[in-house]
Amino acid sequence: MPDTQSPTAPELPRHPVRVVAQRTGLSSHVLRAWERRYGVVTPTRTEGGQRLYSDADIERLILLRTLTSHGGSISQLAQLPQSDLARRVEEDRAARNGGAAGGGEVDGAVARWREAALHAIETLDGAVLRR
Repeated sequence: MPDTQSPTAPELPRHPVRVVAQRTGLSSHVLRAWERRYGVVTPTRTEGGQRLYSDADIERLILLRTLTSHGGSISQLAQLPQSDLARRVEEDRAARNGGAAGGGEVDGAVARWREAALHAIETLDGAVLRR
């Protein structure tokens, strides 16, 4: 039986606010405001008071930043589960790309490749980008 008390790798808090700001494109001021006002993520604090974020926190913040940059309201998006946020981002991308179904199978594959590459860039994942 797995230990439910210890966090898994994506939930392990390990990134300071400066790293999160770089990876998400959000300022530390916006991060603090979103945490305080909307509870979008709850970082762990070290004994010295430094906030540490997990990979899952970063992914959630990237999704929220993407949706708000395309007109979404943080107050409406903040309480949605991660899966709903990811689905909305995909729907938004498909709508902006004219929909993969309308462009045929090759266009759909190109759109998926482009989105995967953009996501790798946003998350600074060089290995995925090279693939």
